[in-house]
Parts: sequence; C-alpha cells; structure tokens
Amino acid sequence: MQNLLNLTIKHFLFLTLLWLFWFNDLFTQNDTESRILQSITQVTVKHEKKVIVRDYQEVLIARKADVYLGYNMLRETDFVELIDMKAVIYDMSGKVRKELKDKDIQKSSVSYTSLYNEHNTISYILSDPVVPYIVKKEKIYVLKSLFFMPNWDPHEDVPLDYAQLEIILEQPVAIKYLNIGYINEPSIIIDDNGHKRYKWEIQNISGYSGEYKSAPESRFQIGVKCMPIQFTLDGFKGQAQSWQDFGTWYYNLIKDQINFSPDINIGEPFKSISDKKERIRKIYGSLQEKTRYVQIYLGIDGWRPHHVDQIHQAKYGDCKDLSVYMLAMLKQAGIEGYPALVLTRDQGYVDRDFPSNNFNHMIAVVFMPDDTLYLECTSKVTPVDDLHADIEGVNILLVKPEQSTLITTPVSTADMNKSVFKATARIQPDRSLNIEGQVTLTGNQAIDARGILKSMASEERKKWIKNKLSHKSGDVRINSLVIDSLDNNDSNLFINFEANLQYFAKKAGNRLIIEPCLYHKIDFKGENPEDRKMPLLNSTSFLNMDCIQFIFPMDYKVKNKLNTDSITSAFGSYSMELSIQDNGALWTSKFVLGNRYVSLDKYSGYYEFMEACKQKSLCKLVLSK
Repeated sequence: MQNLLNLTIKHFLFLTLLWLFWFNDLFTQNDTESRILQSITQVTVKHEKKVIVRDYQEVLIARKADVYLGYNMLRETDFVELIDMKAVIYDMSGKVRKELKDKDIQKSSVSYTSLYNEHNTISYILSDPVVPYIVKKEKIYVLKSLFFMPNWDPHEDVPLDYAQLEIILEQPVAIKYLNIGYINEPSIIIDDNGHKRYKWEIQNISGYSGEYKSAPESRFQIGVKCMPIQFTLDGFKGQAQSWQDFGTWYYNLIKDQINFSPDINIGEPFKSISDKKERIRKIYGSLQEKTRYVQIYLGIDGWRPHHVDQIHQAKYGDCKDLSVYMLAMLKQAGIEGYPALVLTRDQGYVDRDFPSNNFNHMIAVVFMPDDTLYLECTSKVTPVDDLHADIEGVNILLVKPEQSTLITTPVSTADMNKSVFKATARIQPDRSLNIEGQVTLTGNQAIDARGILKSMASEERKKWIKNKLSHKSGDVRINSLVIDSLDNNDSNLFINFEANLQYFAKKAGNRLIIEPCLYHKIDFKGENPEDRKMPLLNSTSFLNMDCIQFIFPMDYKVKNKLNTDSITSAFGSYSMELSIQDNGALWTSKFVLGNRYVSLDKYSGYYEFMEACKQKSLCKLVLSK
C-alpha cells in the first residue's frame, strides 16, 4: 500500500511538473508578448519648490528575455528625493509570488563617467525564473524645484495597452506643454478643490523598435514635453517664455563664476600674439594640454559651473567648467566670448518653438569679423576651427546678459571630412597580400580617429587598423604601424602601416579572384523602404578615396571587364577606375556621402543609392595567366 501511495505521489508530481512546463512554454511562445498593461504618471505641483511625482506600472512579463521590465530606478540629487519604492510579482491567478525587499534595492553614487557627484542612484530589478507573471511597481519622489518637471515618455520596446499622465496644479503656476506624436490634447478641468488638472491618455501602442541609424529625436515618438513658464532654482528666478528669458536666467546663474581673481593672470601672456585667431588657438591648445574633462555633479544638479579659480587649481572639470575657464582666459587675453548651451546631436534636436531646459552640454563661442569659432572645451583632439560632429547643425542657446538667442551651428561638407587610402599591394603566389599603405584623415574623420587612437596602447592600435582590413581576409597581420601628427590637432592625421593578409585571393582552378576595395568598406544595413518608420542620421558627411597599386604574380593579368559607370544622386556619388599595367593594375575609387540627415520621405531614394554603391564596391577582379 505504501509503495502504491509513493508511486501515486510520484505520478502526480510528474504530471504537475509536466503541466507547469507546458504552461510555461505556452506563455513563452512567439505569439505571446510581454506588454505594459497600464502606466500611470501623476505629477502634483504643491508649489514652485515642491512637486510630487508618482509613477505606477503593471507589466505582463511573458518571456524570460523580458525580465528587465521589472527594473526601476531613480537618481537622487539635492533637488530629487525618493519617498517610496514598491514592487510585487503576481502569478497569473493574482497570487503574490514575490515582494520587493530592502536588500533588493541597490544604491550607488559612482558612475562610469563621473569622478565624484552628490547624486545617489537607487535601483532594483525584481524578477522571477518562472514566466509568465505580472509585476506591479511604483515609485514616488519629490522634486524641489518646478525647473525639473519631467517629460512624459511612456513608450517602451513592448506593446502598451494604456497610459495616462495627469498634472495637478494645487497652486496657480503657469506651465506649457508640447504634444509629441499622435496624441490628443489633454482634458482640462477644475476639480472640487479648485485645482487645475490636465489629463492625457493613450491606448494600444505597439512597442518601440529601433532602426538603423535612426535620428535620435525620433526615439521620442509619443508623449508630452513639459516646462514651467516661471521657476526658481537655488534662489535664482527665471522664465522660459522665450529663449532670451531662459538665457538671461542662465547668465545670472553663472555670471559670478566666470571671472578670475586679481592674482590669477593665466590669460595675460597671450596678449602679445597680435593675430586674434592665433591667440585663440594658443589659448585653446593650452586648455587641451593642461586640463582634463571629468563629470562632477555638485551644487545645483550640475547646472552651475564651479568658480574659475577652483577650476584653475584643480585642472579638471565638466563641460561647463572647462568652457567658462576658456572664456575667462580669453577675456584676460582681450578676447570676448560667450557660453552656449547645447543638446548634442546624438541626443536629439532643440525645438526652436519650445524654449526649455533641454540641454546636456556647453561650449564657448567667439565671433570674429570673418568667422565664428565654436570651441569644444572637453575635447583634446578637436582643432580650434573645427566642430565635432555632435555639435554640427544643432540649435544652441548663445548666453548673453540681455541678448541671449538661439543660433544654429554650421555643418561640415563631405570634402572637409576625408579619408584617403594610398597603398602598394603585392599579391603573392600563396594568395596572400602584402600591403604598404598610408591613410590620411581630415575633419571629423581625423577627430574621431585621434580620439580613439590616443586612448589606445600600441597593440590596441594595431588591432584597430587590423579590423579595418579583416573583412578581406580571415588572418591579418600588422607588421608595422606609425602614426604621424597624432598630437597635432591642427594637422591632418597620417597612419602608415605594413600588413599581410593571408588567403586574400580566392582560387578557382587556374584563376585568382580578388576584391580590390581593401580599406573603405561601404557598410550599409538599412531597412527596406517599406519597413522604415524613422528618419536616418549619419554621424557626418564624408569623402572616402582609395588609390591602390596592385602588383600581380608573374604573368597574371586581369581577364574580366569592370563596369566603371559612376553612380550619382542627390545623396552623393560613387566612382571607380581600373588602369591595367604590365605587372598589375591601379585601382581607384571615390565615395562621397553628402547627406547627413535623410528624412523619411527621401529614405527610399537614399536606400537605392546606398545599395547600389555597396554592390559596386564589392566588385571582383579575375586574374589568370
């Protein structure tokens, strides 16, 4: 009887486990999606210095790959304070499976980019190994200035059933908003307490899906941007009715930080340089040589720079610190410059019609009779008269005492950003290739390469150049590498190397087949036009050229004919030529990408152009005796 009972128990447990595995598998099939069931954000403005935010979500987690949806975090500062964090996991019958405990919550004031800050990141991820389940999570926090009123972006990479934003004004403060995407105007009522309430609702939104080189601003697809018209930050009253208003407030915030004490005369010695641009170049070079960029969040959430005397002593600072330090040196040298607030292009685009605090960076600007210099003070590799790609073609707020204004930075042309590869390439009888080559870089291509190479040790630099060639061979050996002008930002960058590519030529009977495009690979992975939903943003426009003298094994000749017709469009061009010689051939190519930004309505033409150029660059030469 006992044996029968044990057998029955084992059989029951087996069936139970089998059912659990089947149930779990059912909810992890491709046709069962994780999703946000509801997302509720309530912003209650008690007064100008107290805003309470409640974020609540219910999330169905149907796949193990989506357990990250149980994540929540808040960054505490002097102006942001956590009141409460809660989270509970329920099974599909509504039974509590797990609750958030204090030990699950992580706290850290360290980040990868900051030397030190007064911020405290509080986070957790509550998950369970058995799916499906529902996690309900909530955080409540207080903002100590209306200046930090949050935007509402409920869109995530899983479907959203329902989302709501409610703003409750318990005091008669003035706010403005900007609807993003297909969202209706809010309902606006006065409740029984006389409080003004705004409410936005959205339903049945598909999950966000990123696309190849999508323009950053397109990632905010549906939601609401919010900004108070009047605010106070650390005792400084300001307005965001216009860009001039916001710039005036910011000038008043920083004006006491940007002048050296009488005993510091670091800019005085540069006065002896008569040419104004050369004087600026020398001061900028001194800044790059003697200071370093470090994010330091102190004071009013990183908005106000340290006093320039402190920066002079420390020799490091964030973008605001180094920009005002540069401006203070320029002033001592008899040159007037201005700070400018920036949203870098990789983070989006500042809307001219919606004055707000939507900035993440600062630069220094100097106007000259025939030029304007936009000085990126955090970079050790940018020339004085060249912009980094991230601050090209962006709206920046030029901060002046009474005349702050939004201006647009210039955009470099393709021929300013060149990469020119010249090489002698000898094909060996064993099908390997010996290369003696030089790459010459200018503009943004030089800036990017300098930034990468200066941070690398010798072997890492060889690996970097090896990766440029490895798409043509499974085994690349860099025998020598010499980089000229690495520390001279005002010069072109020259990279000289010798390399060996094993198995470069493919063998087919008595023939050798090679792809002559050795260095400048056209790497385009854009979606088909019918699948594309967002505009495209390249990091920069550019011009790539190759000039390769191939030397063939004895008696080998080119046996096929290449189609050397050029490709030309509004987006750029691609051309190549092959000149047959006694012992080899001279192969040249030129690829010009002139359009940095491609709107969605023009993407189809851009796709056709890039695909045609990519296929053209994959041409092959057939060699035989």
